[in-house]
Amino acid sequence: MINPLRIPATIHNIGRARELATILIQYGFEELVIQTGLAERWFVRSVRRAEAAEGSAPERFAAMLERLGPSFIKLGQVLSTRADLLPDEWIQALSRLQDTVAPLDFERLRPIIIEACGPFEQTFSHFDETPLATASVGQVHAAVLRDGSEVVVKVVRPGMREQVMSDVQIMLVFAQLMEARIPELRAFRPTGVIREFERAIKAEMNLQREARNIERFRNNFADDDDVVVPLVYHELSNTDVLVMERIHGVKITDCAQIGADPVDVARRGLQVVLKMAFFHGFFHADPHPGNIWVVEGGKIALLDMGMADFVLPDTRDTMIDLLAAIATDDPDRLVQALMKMGELPIDLDRKAFRRDVLLIYEQYVRGAKLSDLNIGEILTASIETGRRHHVVIPTDITMLLKGLGTIEGIGKQLYPDLDLVTEVRPYVTRLVAMRWGPERLAKQFLSSGAQAWELLLSIPERSENLLQQIESGRFQTRSRIEGLDHYVWRLESVGNRIAAALLVLALTVAAATLWNEPALTWKGIPLLASAAGIGAVVIGVALLLGSLRKPRPPRHWT
Repeated sequence: MINPLRIPATIHNIGRARELATILIQYGFEELVIQTGLAERWFVRSVRRAEAAEGSAPERFAAMLERLGPSFIKLGQVLSTRADLLPDEWIQALSRLQDTVAPLDFERLRPIIIEACGPFEQTFSHFDETPLATASVGQVHAAVLRDGSEVVVKVVRPGMREQVMSDVQIMLVFAQLMEARIPELRAFRPTGVIREFERAIKAEMNLQREARNIERFRNNFADDDDVVVPLVYHELSNTDVLVMERIHGVKITDCAQIGADPVDVARRGLQVVLKMAFFHGFFHADPHPGNIWVVEGGKIALLDMGMADFVLPDTRDTMIDLLAAIATDDPDRLVQALMKMGELPIDLDRKAFRRDVLLIYEQYVRGAKLSDLNIGEILTASIETGRRHHVVIPTDITMLLKGLGTIEGIGKQLYPDLDLVTEVRPYVTRLVAMRWGPERLAKQFLSSGAQAWELLLSIPERSENLLQQIESGRFQTRSRIEGLDHYVWRLESVGNRIAAALLVLALTVAAATLWNEPALTWKGIPLLASAAGIGAVVIGVALLLGSLRKPRPPRHWT
């Protein structure tokens, strides 16, 4: 267990830790300070409540984070995306946090820019020292290169990394203390949340990573004339400075100001997000109106790509199942999709979970027209249900769900009749076909075969290790519950038949896929396809005969 009296030796910042404990008390969270042991010895015990410490706990918590400064404001913004962890009133309070600070004296930034870009007079014909935008991590300036290209220059504030990392160390200590001393908070995994925040904030402060994100988006949308992604000037950029093409446009919600059709813009913006999520496998994790602009011609421009993440194939399949369940009005499929979405606790009450999911279906889906469905509300309610049952939903899924909900909200603001289900249906149909298509099944079959072969090759080594353990007396056995063997045998029997059936399916698919391959033929007969087909028939017949014969357990189990 962590000793709070040794925290300074861990984080090298006594003053900051004491300030945090004091502000916690000022904003009405003294019980948390006491329970974690931070009130002992050197932390302040008697502190007046701040004037801002009025209102509900979520409002006080948000005000406290603002008081603590940029690092904690960023933490609050990250927490505002975790509807799987926090109730709606906390999400709403944290969503109002604004990451705005006063501009930094430009002379403090000049040497940082010179180190990346070289002398100003050699690189820029004009540089506006008044920033276009400021935030806690850095600020953005407009400039013109010597060749006349308009650019924006994003600069990380000096000393910001050190300050943030020091604060993250303090957050980690507090999170570990909460897990160690307050059992009811363990289900929220505070240490894991801070670790995720640390990863996200490090990525945001690394402008080379953002440059790579931009390049990936440019490549993904290279053939899409309706999407604009700024050009990065890599030769002028480094970890602290990012120089990129300046985009002239308006926020997506203000598209009418430049004569763009709101209906077309709403659909186009939604299509961009769906392509990122379901086909590119790499999505903008913060698609609010300030990061999605509309430029001349109604094109969609993507900005501020420091927060981006990958969509893993399993995540994509889960999202497809979830949206398909909603689109097809299938409550049982909705329950299964939500159970696949996260990590289920050992003591999950499955009946209660199913009942709560069916309540979501009854409230939002049953009998509703597709145009009336609000996917954002359904997803939010689903995440809230998972949170109540302590289902841990991976961060990439929560970010993706939040992004879909955000873009749907923006779209409905522009075009109230926007129907996300109808827009997403072609993607779901195509991806379901791809999931069960011959190419993917063949890949899965080859992958499973490779794993089985590796397992077979490892048998001699594992056998030798087992014999060595037996000879050395280190071999241990475990007791067996009487009567359980029969059920284990039955499960193994069923499992073997399922495996055989899947093998027949894989061989059949392989035969169909390889039939028209010109290689390895004899007198016009494709050998590989024929072998696969014969194998499927033989195994299928054996499987059929085995299912007709009454199964008998092994003799030592009778």
